[in-house]
Parts: sequence; structure tokens; C-alpha cells
Amino acid sequence: MGKKFKTWLDSGANIHSCNRQEIDIEEFGLDNAEWDEMTDEDKTDFMKEIIFESLDWGYEEVE
Repeated sequence: MGKKFKTWLDSGANIHSCNRQEIDIEEFGLDNAEWDEMTDEDKTDFMKEIIFESLDWGYEEVE
């Protein structure tokens, strides 16, 4: 089992706007040794990628 982390993203829109999840880094192909060797910047980028995948977003042109 890999290291586990809680992630969250809060748009601030209201009290229900925060998306939280718990992840195991092994689910994303990374083992504990690889995680420990990463820089803080690489860890942040890795987590951002995971969090952004959980977003529901889009755009639509309006006239």
C-alpha cells in the first residue's frame, strides 16, 4: 500500500462547493520511494494533476 493523502478543492461558492477525496499514490503508478525522492514542487504538481482531474468544468459560447 502506498502513502495516502487527502485532497480538496474549494471554489468558495458555498458550503457545499468543496470536493474532497482520499487517494493512494500507488493508484496513480507511484510508489513510496518515488514519492520520497520527489521535490516539493514535483509533489505539488503531481497532486494538482490529480485534483484537476476531478473537476467538472467546461465552457460554452453564448450569444
